[in-house]
Amino acid sequence: MRAPDADAPAAAAAIIDRHGPPEAEMAMSADKALFFSPDEDAFIMFAPQGRSWIAYADPVGPETSLPALIDAFCDAARAAGARPVFYETSDRLLAHWIDRGMRVRKIGEEALVSLPDWSLSGRRHRTLRNACSKLRREGLAAELHLPPHAPALLDALEDVSREWLASKGGREKRFSVGAFDRRRLSRQPVLTLSENGRLVAFASLLAPAGGARAAIDLMRHRACGRRVMDLLFVELIEACKARGMRELSLGMAPLAGLDGRRGGHLWNRLGAIIYRHGGAFYNFAGLRNFKAKFATDWRPRYLATPARSSTLGALKDAAMLIADGPLGLAPPRAARALRRATRPLRPRAEAGRASRSRPSCAAQEALLGSASAASCGQAS
Repeated sequence: MRAPDADAPAAAAAIIDRHGPPEAEMAMSADKALFFSPDEDAFIMFAPQGRSWIAYADPVGPETSLPALIDAFCDAARAAGARPVFYETSDRLLAHWIDRGMRVRKIGEEALVSLPDWSLSGRRHRTLRNACSKLRREGLAAELHLPPHAPALLDALEDVSREWLASKGGREKRFSVGAFDRRRLSRQPVLTLSENGRLVAFASLLAPAGGARAAIDLMRHRACGRRVMDLLFVELIEACKARGMRELSLGMAPLAGLDGRRGGHLWNRLGAIIYRHGGAFYNFAGLRNFKAKFATDWRPRYLATPARSSTLGALKDAAMLIADGPLGLAPPRAARALRRATRPLRPRAEAGRASRSRPSCAAQEALLGSASAASCGQAS
């Protein structure tokens, strides 16, 4: 394992440029440690939280190096008294988790745009096309800024970010969700929307050098209508397509695609209920529907945990990590639900021995809903 030091970011950046998907650039955030393979040709980005070592997304590197890297990471976590947790991992590694006896739960779907196939023309996008044309006529203009950026631009971006944060409660998330960081933004492509010369919205991109894929990292806006966000997405997609990229990730839609049929696993059934009716936590269906206006494909994302450890405990740790503590969770009852769903062992009189009581369905629902809401950080 290597904590952030003078050499780790450079070593990780070289691996990302050769092998990394766009989300691998999240390794450059200061809130993560890097666990390298013995040959330092692959790495896992992670952060400790509670009783977990939480790895974000897939390990990065050549396929041949991943099995040994995963095993070494899991061994190191257990040696430290922690459970290894893989958060937002893809279906590409399902065989690895199954071979290692890990429990895998679907937590949502990633929205993707195939850029060569993208077009605003046609019947499907008629309403979107007309709305964007109207906004352009009213004076909204887009511009793609390539790094490095002038201090004046970063100042303007920070003003928009402050206003957005104030409207959302004034607290940044972290780990799997982009946060405003001048140092990171100074190295990223940024697309801005301005109205009569005043910056009203922006989005930054995770775009490894020479790669054909990109992902939205940070997106912030002033108080504006949903149609302005439509235009931001359209301009971002068209800018990426014009630069010859092949795929753009719009991020994950939490709880999307979970099968809630009777007889299915409780996790999926609860997730499907929260997705449809969990407005007290977040408008999950609304977020998925918004991204569906642009997405051409959806790919599942999973949570992988050791079979004998608590999936709810791992989810609690992930939620606390992303939200930067219980104060970052919404609604306020989420913190109480987290404590109820994962309370420690206590004596059970009728059994005459210590055992963990099973959290109620309501507590599990509150935990899953609040943890999923914590992972929402873009089109909010």
